[in-house]
Amino acid sequence: MDYITTNTSMTEGEIDSEFRSNMGQQYVGPYPPSGTTHTYTVFVFALKNDMSVGNWNFDKGSNYLDKIFEGLDTDKDGNTGNVLSYGRLDGFFTMHH
Repeated sequence: MDYITTNTSMTEGEIDSEFRSNMGQQYVGPYPPSGTTHTYTVFVFALKNDMSVGNWNFDKGSNYLDKIFEGLDTDKDGNTGNVLSYGRLDGFFTMHH
């Protein structure tokens, strides 16, 4: 999933309420096999300027953090140093049937 906002803070449920109408190609929910627990990682990036469209490196078969960071670190004008900061949150999800 990608979610783009100019907000500097977020409230609980904000992504769900604003993003729901645009869900589709950019969101895939958790779907581990029954009885297994999977770790899902969420990264939040603070950018200085608008990012370069099409250079995000999401879902290209090798969506490693270094490639995503590299894509986001170049702004729409080709300048590097666009990532001001980022954070990581790991969550666990187990499917029970």
